[in-house]
Amino acid sequence: MSDALNARVCSIYSGRTFRVEFNGVDKTGPIAVPVVSAWDTYYLTVSVPVTLSAGPQVMRVVMGGIDFMDLNWIEITAGGTLPSPLQNQDIGAVGLSGSASHTNSIYTVIGAGADIYGSSDGFQYVHQTSSGDCTIIARVASLQSINVWSKAGVMIRETLTANAVNAAVVVTPGNGVSFQRRTSTGGATSFANVTGVSAPRWVKLTRTGNTFTASYSANGTTWIVIGSPQTITMAGAARLGLAVTSHDAALRCTATFDNVTPIP
Repeated sequence: MSDALNARVCSIYSGRTFRVEFNGVDKTGPIAVPVVSAWDTYYLTVSVPVTLSAGPQVMRVVMGGIDFMDLNWIEITAGGTLPSPLQNQDIGAVGLSGSASHTNSIYTVIGAGADIYGSSDGFQYVHQTSSGDCTIIARVASLQSINVWSKAGVMIRETLTANAVNAAVVVTPGNGVSFQRRTSTGGATSFANVTGVSAPRWVKLTRTGNTFTASYSANGTTWIVIGSPQTITMAGAARLGLAVTSHDAALRCTATFDNVTPIP
């Protein structure tokens, strides 16, 4: 498990990035700076995985772009292990490696990747085996706005290949909440979408046989079905879990989840 570099940064200018070097070596790659309406307005702590060697370190923060950013604080935290039987990995081509950790019932998932869409996906996945009927519920507590189509949510996936059959309920920063599905290996992805919805938001995906139903909620009690239930032929032993993509292979996106069930 990698450690995490966490930073509270902001800028009134869009498209700004920074990176962090240790002993002259870039350890983070470009990190997107959240855009705010006024200086010293910090909406979100950005996080990226880092792997550091033992011993003294000289840290250098390098800003990208021609304009300034505000840096409130920066820290390194030890990576928390995921509870058994959870595993995490990058699915497909992601550009930058992702990570996942679990602390005090909060899952922090960091993923890059071009998208969860089309005929092939790129994202970070926290998953476990699921056999037969199941339901996964989670609250997307926060989602970094790398792109209006950055995504965080719950998924049931036939395999861990990039082009696998899958169903997912994902929240985005700028395009609402979607029920996505790929019904054949390597096939196109279709979706039903509800605009005007953003994190924090509860999402739920239920499998009954080969019928998949997607819902979202503001409070975890009153649920609104997205689109209509869909028939998706999927092997009985699938992978169920939490998914995050930045919709930009050159940048990582951080999302946090809580109230996750049935994941331990």
